[in-house]
Amino acid sequence: PYEPVTIGLKFQIRVEDLTARDAMIVVCPHCHARFTVAPHVLHERYHPLKRLVDVENDLTCKSCKADEDLKWHIVRAKGPDGHAQRSPSHQVDQLWLIGVDWKSLRV
Repeated sequence: PYEPVTIGLKFQIRVEDLTARDAMIVVCPHCHARFTVAPHVLHERYHPLKRLVDVENDLTCKSCKADEDLKWHIVRAKGPDGHAQRSPSHQVDQLWLIGVDWKSLRV
């Protein structure tokens, strides 16, 4: 289960700010398709300092091929304690990956 999380102001969030527990939810306003982008995909394709508002310009809807006005927000998987807060150590984030359903994360 995921819940919305505020990492910072939308125009300030960078690829490096995303943890393994985060996901980028992209919604197409034209066909209302909803896609989940795993953070490792963004880490593989973009420089860590790239802002997500700049990544937004590269997004294209798989359903209707629209490439403008796509909306996005960040969600974080709930941890063992039931909260989506950032863990005190990166090791805890790696251990929690066992509970992530990778089949539901797609580009």
